[in-house]
Formats: sequence, C-alpha cells, structure tokens
Amino acid sequence: MFDVNLDGRNDLALSTQGNGFSLYHGNSNPFIHTENDYDADSRSDLSIFRPSLGDWFIKRSTLGYSQQHWGVATDKLVPADYDGDFKTDIAVWRENGYGDPNRFYFFILQSSNNTFRQEQLGRTGDVPSVVGDGRTDFAVFRPANGVWYIISSSNGTPIYRQWGTSTDSLVPADYNMAMAWQKWQSIDPLKGVGISRNTVCSMLTIRYTAQGAMWLFLQLRN
Repeated sequence: MFDVNLDGRNDLALSTQGNGFSLYHGNSNPFIHTENDYDADSRSDLSIFRPSLGDWFIKRSTLGYSQQHWGVATDKLVPADYDGDFKTDIAVWRENGYGDPNRFYFFILQSSNNTFRQEQLGRTGDVPSVVGDGRTDFAVFRPANGVWYIISSSNGTPIYRQWGTSTDSLVPADYNMAMAWQKWQSIDPLKGVGISRNTVCSMLTIRYTAQGAMWLFLQLRN
C-alpha cells in the first residue's frame, strides 16, 4: 500500500509488468488519464485476454460487459488509445505476420469507428511498447542496440531514440511533469512507481544494480 496519486491517502495497488494492468482502491481517483479505459469515463476497466479463444473480456465501468474476438495465442497485447478518442483500443502485436517470419504487425480495432488498422513495425527480438502525446504511437524497443523505433499514429513519421540496454525493464508512461516515485532497495519490479499528470508520454527504463533499482528517464516530447 502507498499513496499512488499523492492525495494524502494510501491506496491499494496491483500492477504487473508488460500488460499495462493496474488496479487502485476506489476511494481515491488515481489520475485524470487512466490506463485501459475502454469507455472514456476516466476510470480503468478490468480486461482479460483468453489465448485459447483469442477473445477479450472487458468489464467497462460505465458501459458494462463487452466481448471481442481479436488475436491469437501467440500475440503480445498492446491495448492503448491509437485513434485519439480517449478510449483504449483493443490491439495486439504479432510476430510472423501473414505467415512471414520477417514481418511484424500491430493489429488494432479502433474504438472510434470500429475499423481495423495495421502498422508494420519490428523484427525478431524486439519488445512492443507504447508512447505518445494523447494518441498512442506504435513503438518497439530493440534490446540489441538499445533503440526505440516509433511510428507516429497521427502522421506516420518515424522516430528513433537510443535509450536503455538489453537488461533494462521498460516502463513507458507520462513522466514529464510532477513526477514522483518511490525507490525501494530491493530487486523487485513492482516496488517502484512513477506518476505524472499531463499528456506527454516519455520513456523510462529500470536498471537493476546490487544497490537496488535505478530509474532512467527520458522525455520524448516537450
């Protein structure tokens, strides 16, 4: 337990690496912008992807239950707001796209118009991620060279940023204003938290040392 949103009250928090899932106690609103908000009510929604079916099961806090077939068992989940309507889009990153081992794709079901969108990005060994400034951009991190490869979801502009090493853990989020974190002298990826409250996303990695976790922060846009 700790004060996730700096309102002076301790919150219950559950977090996992890699899938963007967070759960906070209902007595305290975490942030104006939340992760995995599928109905744009500024509250995080519970969602489950079942690999055996390729189905998403979503409990939206305002619009209620929803189920959607989107993906296969080997896909990596990358839900985010790619179309800028303040709703999380169901999305996956697929290696071996269309049966070609050299093609990697983001497959998105856009919530704004319920249409399919795809973007080719990545290669073997890459880690899919999300960055952006209101509209999430397509991004992968390449551990082999420590470079982030990003395609703007708004205009398709490619962006490259060298940040991180092959042993770092990725924590991309909105960190460039009012950032606060708790540093714990423990090799535990769930015991560090970064908070920010505007709409410019940044890149963060955690590098583990014998003394504990060291956070490395890079603002992507001003």
